[in-house]
Amino acid sequence: MEYYIFALDNIHCQSCQESIVRVLEPIVPSDHVLVDIAEKTVTVAVPTRTEDIKNQIIERLYNAGFDVIMVDDHGADTPFGHSLWDILWGKRKRTKKHHEYCKSCQDEKRQRKSTSSSATGEKNGGSLEGVTIVDSAVETQLYRVIFSIGGMTCAACQNSVSAAVSDQLPEVTEFGVDLLTKSGMAVVDDKRLANRIQQIIEDVGYDCEVVEIVPLEKQASDPEDEHNKLFKVSASLGGMTCASCVNAVNEQVKLLPFIKSFNVSLMNNSAEFVITEPKVNVDKIKNAIEDAGYEFSVVSIMPVVTVKSQSRTVNLSVTGMFCG
Repeated sequence: MEYYIFALDNIHCQSCQESIVRVLEPIVPSDHVLVDIAEKTVTVAVPTRTEDIKNQIIERLYNAGFDVIMVDDHGADTPFGHSLWDILWGKRKRTKKHHEYCKSCQDEKRQRKSTSSSATGEKNGGSLEGVTIVDSAVETQLYRVIFSIGGMTCAACQNSVSAAVSDQLPEVTEFGVDLLTKSGMAVVDDKRLANRIQQIIEDVGYDCEVVEIVPLEKQASDPEDEHNKLFKVSASLGGMTCASCVNAVNEQVKLLPFIKSFNVSLMNNSAEFVITEPKVNVDKIKNAIEDAGYEFSVVSIMPVVTVKSQSRTVNLSVTGMFCG
């Protein structure tokens, strides 16, 4: 007998082990499959090592939601030649498939939903076509969390990290990733969410460390200026296919004076707008974009919390300096 050793990116429990044996059973007997959870490897015994059997094994693991990152001692950037497009758009589908098999992920998702539902139930707000506008009058202590993220090499990595955090922690409304500095920043109302975000980033295959957690202070609001409160509107845009479409949307949006800032993403078919008085102005954005020939659907409306960080002293060790 000969052997293949596959290194997997997202195996972490007994449920994963059972799933791997089950998906490989049609082509490999169960007693020929050894799963090492600690090392995140799968050893498969085969009569003869061939490209065909290797690709069958990789494809079955891939379709079940497991990412094969290495076979034997030969690294593979993508499983059996998958394109970058497939990695970007197939990641979410394979994550969903993985969750269908993995009991650990299912339990975590149920717990996350329960926590999110409890937190949402304590908030007051109105609604706009089924979208909740959160009441910003409730005082909440906020924290800014800075992460150091290793392993990112391109925009696809950046989008993968952002999408994972957004999908698994919808309660974190402020999260961004900077590819240049290999860092991430989140604004949270519970310091424990920092560890959750770190775990999510590590689960999608990147190194992550929490660099700092800084409490933020809200700036005093002017009661005479309530109509100038800012809200961030997240929306889904349909019909965009190229950069010209983005430019057409941008030109329409620039004509609306109540929009303080905005960002349109072709890759995600989405947009974010910072505006005042959402109950009347969201419909104006919708009409403007639809007049340009594109679809507009509100995803969320959240108040923009203006924060200032507490002053602090940071000591830095700098290497490589040798002159004035």
